[in-house]
Amino acid sequence: MVKRLQQIEVNSQGRVALEVVGQSTQGRDIYQARVGTGDKVVLIESEIHGNENTGTEALLSMLQYLGSSNSQEA
Repeated sequence: MVKRLQQIEVNSQGRVALEVVGQSTQGRDIYQARVGTGDKVVLIESEIHGNENTGTEALLSMLQYLGSSNSQEA
């Protein structure tokens, strides 16, 4: 997942920004990805339970779309 996040950040040309915001109890980095600017903030979390990875795949796809699309919708 970390490699994919880093790839999304690089390919986004500055639209997606990654930051390590903490560590898990096992010492693994916890990442935050930010997209966009403005007054409205939306927080989306995934894998609160480690065996629920489909949400993470969906978020990675969304980040990739938001970071690489030039459409107004993005």
